[in-house]
Amino acid sequence: MGVNNVNAGVSRTLLELSAMSIDRSAKIVSANGVPVITLRLAPGNGGSTSEEAVARHLFQNTEDLTTLPWINPELRICSENIKHRSTDVEWIWQVVIPNLSLTQPCLLRGIFALSSLHLSLSAANPTDREDLLQSALNYHSQSLQLFAPTLEDLTRSDCNAAFSLSLILILFSFAAPLLVVGDSDLDAIYELHQVCVFVKKMMNFSVGIYETVKSGVLGPLVHIDDSVSELSGSPLTAIACLSDLNSRAYDRNPSHEFQMYQESIDRLVDPFGQLGDPGNHRLSGVFMWVFHVPDRFFELVQKRDAFALIILAHFCVLLHDLRNHWWMSSWGYKVIVAIYQTLDADLRYSLSWALLQIGYTGDI
Repeated sequence: MGVNNVNAGVSRTLLELSAMSIDRSAKIVSANGVPVITLRLAPGNGGSTSEEAVARHLFQNTEDLTTLPWINPELRICSENIKHRSTDVEWIWQVVIPNLSLTQPCLLRGIFALSSLHLSLSAANPTDREDLLQSALNYHSQSLQLFAPTLEDLTRSDCNAAFSLSLILILFSFAAPLLVVGDSDLDAIYELHQVCVFVKKMMNFSVGIYETVKSGVLGPLVHIDDSVSELSGSPLTAIACLSDLNSRAYDRNPSHEFQMYQESIDRLVDPFGQLGDPGNHRLSGVFMWVFHVPDRFFELVQKRDAFALIILAHFCVLLHDLRNHWWMSSWGYKVIVAIYQTLDADLRYSLSWALLQIGYTGDI
């Protein structure tokens, strides 16, 4: 499988993600028209002999799922990146969700997809890396196909699987563009816009099953930290500068969408207060900003509206703060630099703080 074909695959995947709607009446079939009703990994459709063996082993050895070579990286990823102060969360990702995937094909494929993507990072052979990336895209596509039909008359088990899968798909949506698309071909602003639109869709979907998930075995995953971080220092100054820019833009042009922009700025206050904090609630702060920001904001990002891009660049400081997570990596740096290069020269000064936070060494 050539690199260009893999790149085309991820581009199609992200376009499908951002445009995906939850169609409760969808009839999903495989590429050859046969209904997707089993977990059998068909050769030539994202599976290989070794992957089929892993799947068979999964069903034959349900007592210790964390030893599986394709499952374990995903469990480690999630337990490191999503858990909070309670060890209940680690247990959920290491035991509950793998067991749940035995009866939830969409969740199993999602685990395979993210695991394949992660394993590609350590593949020394370029051919092996391309094969893993292609497997990741194939499993991801299969997971989405199997996901839609489960949304009719959701049981508690279905809700748990759907919520778990939504988290996995969000991580996948961040990781895939950076791993599959080369730097020279990456339109960082466009790709992050696609990711944010998808994250917003997934979180909107999760709202509908939130209470069911919260009251069940996955409850610790939806724990909400109500503590408020105190904003001070340079982040406080950055917020004040953004608000001042917003006010001055409105004074110059009454059609400037002041309220929408100000809401987007105000939503940065709490996550900015968590910058540099070793706690894992930083991650929820990023997702909650995407969830709460008005849809209009992302419409303007898509149109490369200058002020929307300036706010997005400040949001990307939060992404840069999470750069040690393999699936986040260099998103923050790449998008901030891309926005700096996109803005007119007289507006670039507005990114001074964001550029300083990422250690940008170019001209400001």
